[in-house]
Amino acid sequence: MRKILLFSICFLHLSLSQAFGVSLEDLGKNLNIQLQEAEYGEGTVQTDKGGIIKGKDLFLQARKILYTRSGTGENFVHKVEAEGQLFIKYKGRSYVGDRVEFDAVQGKLTVWNGCTQSDRWFVGGKIVEAFSDGRVVISDAYVTTSENERDDWTLRAGRAIVSKDSHLKATNVRFYFVRMPLFWVPSFSSDIVDMDSAPFHYRVRSGGREGTRVGISYRFTTDRWKHRALVDYSIKNGFGAGLRSRYESKEKLTHFDAYNYIAQGEKKKWDSARHRIQGLFRTYCDTANINVRAQYDKLSDRRMKYDYSDRTVSDVRAGVTQLNLWREEPDWKARLDASVRLNTFQNIKQKLPLFSYNRRSQSVGTTPFILSTKFSAGFLDYVYAKRTPSVHDFHSTRTQLSQRLSTTRNLSFLSITPALSYSLIHYNNSPQDNSKLQAVGTASIGAKSRFIREGSATKQILEPYVDFSALTRPTVRADRNYIFGLEDGWARVNTLRYGVRHNLYLKPQEDGFCPKIRSDLYSRSFYATRHLRRDPYKVWLSSTWDATSRGSYKLETAWNVRHNQLDHLNLQMRHTFSDRLACIVEWRQRSRYSWRKLDKENFIVEAVRSPDRLRRSQMSDRRKTLRAAVAWSPIPTFDVDFASWLGWRRKSPKRYVNYELNVTTLLRGALRVMLSLQWRPGGRGNGWHLSCSLGPKSHSSSTSFKKIGQGAYDLW
Repeated sequence: MRKILLFSICFLHLSLSQAFGVSLEDLGKNLNIQLQEAEYGEGTVQTDKGGIIKGKDLFLQARKILYTRSGTGENFVHKVEAEGQLFIKYKGRSYVGDRVEFDAVQGKLTVWNGCTQSDRWFVGGKIVEAFSDGRVVISDAYVTTSENERDDWTLRAGRAIVSKDSHLKATNVRFYFVRMPLFWVPSFSSDIVDMDSAPFHYRVRSGGREGTRVGISYRFTTDRWKHRALVDYSIKNGFGAGLRSRYESKEKLTHFDAYNYIAQGEKKKWDSARHRIQGLFRTYCDTANINVRAQYDKLSDRRMKYDYSDRTVSDVRAGVTQLNLWREEPDWKARLDASVRLNTFQNIKQKLPLFSYNRRSQSVGTTPFILSTKFSAGFLDYVYAKRTPSVHDFHSTRTQLSQRLSTTRNLSFLSITPALSYSLIHYNNSPQDNSKLQAVGTASIGAKSRFIREGSATKQILEPYVDFSALTRPTVRADRNYIFGLEDGWARVNTLRYGVRHNLYLKPQEDGFCPKIRSDLYSRSFYATRHLRRDPYKVWLSSTWDATSRGSYKLETAWNVRHNQLDHLNLQMRHTFSDRLACIVEWRQRSRYSWRKLDKENFIVEAVRSPDRLRRSQMSDRRKTLRAAVAWSPIPTFDVDFASWLGWRRKSPKRYVNYELNVTTLLRGALRVMLSLQWRPGGRGNGWHLSCSLGPKSHSSSTSFKKIGQGAYDLW
């Protein structure tokens, strides 16, 4: 009842402050005392009819009030005592309780059986003492999120201190759930504002190589560090323990996140202990305008990332150990990257190190031309986890200089953009054990026009365009230099892209949203390019329809002209039906001639390899996939997040089903429970995962995708 009263009185105290007519401001320095039917005594004034006392950082309202100001020197007394329908606001915090005493000399407020609120938490105790520096000391303290007298869960402590910035330190701490004691710790420290649950978290997981595993974690803070200690037990492999630590500087410029985990190895012995050590460091030096990012990830074995792939270890994939430094100025950007391999089971391109410099596009004197420059230099070492006669490690220094000169000429109805560029790349090593100098030039020209038609309810923009690009024959064939990335493989490619873009804007709806349809229909032809003919290669169509503020649809498809068949088809729908329900449905299919490429607009591989050879490789993988994701929150304390992938016609595996289900709920207003089910083909971590913690449920905590209509709309 006291906690509910804390809310209601906050709204009433401003209006009641105008209801008392007796003002005794002259009796108390810096205090404005307003009492009803006041009774005067020697150095005192009191009432049992209600009153208000105001002062610097102080507001007091009660039924019975006794104000005292008497004596001199060491015997000087200046205080306020009050009880009955009590409400106090001091140093920005609101209090309720049975009785209060305010010492105006020391600036100390004492509340018996008092309670205050900090963010979403109620903090109270037998004696609450608030000091002028904003610090609050509580004896026989409790901390809970429950607004009722019958707390579902509570943290109780012999003594607790809440600092001005809401940092809690407590000793002799006991944790209760429905008045049942769960744990005891000698001390506890945490930031109440950032504390979204009780410090203890429980997990149960079944499935995978580890079988059934149970765990408990404990959260605590030290200065600007936030820690979570973990202990768990696997029926198959024994005990494991970990510690996650997060640091953020006061200026929020430096961040560090570290996770260290160790577990028993074979036959539950520590002699062959398994481990994973992760860390991420980020900082910004404002004096030098330099950003720094460093990360590391060391695993004892390959299986570690699968066996502990739930929330115990943050990422199922083994990360890269690297250091990045960069500086950005208005005219240029410089970057230094270094990466090494710590895990022998990884394939990785080591940068030892790599320096890059990009000069932003600038005008060349008074001419209409714009010049951009890129330079990079470093030592690269590509190492494989498994070596075969045809697959082995390789390394080389790599120095590249690239420049591009372009301009734009606008005619009355046409915009023309010619451009010239070149790239020089030097390697000190190659498959032939000698140095190589790669040189390639590019000439391109683009032309486009625009037609606009506006009606009473629509606006249309039609933009036909044509782009021609020609690459010179490279000085080094693609199989005679090492390939570290996309910019190392070159071949002669001359291509013409021609098409039309169409944008349709409809009349704004009642909520102010403007529906629009964006489409791009184009084709390509190739000239003097090996394995590619002049006939139209494919016809592509990309279209997006933003139908409403909560619904959007996307189509990406192509027709293979040479083989007279559908090349690929991707259909996607994203819709937010309400604040409680949203979904994504997507259909994907591709033919055997729709190559699996990272850059769909790069045709080097088609110019180097024949279609038959590509069709027999891993780049050809016919598949059909149906993907669906649903986020449903029928009530504020219950969330369901479901995602599924159903695929077939692939080479390996030919048929597969992936799914993941997360259900989060809040029991008795305090026990947060999350149940996860996951399955993937050959997944070592398949099974279910149950976690429990005490505290309020985060809003939409399980939703894995952003809902349309909430925040930025353009999600494509």
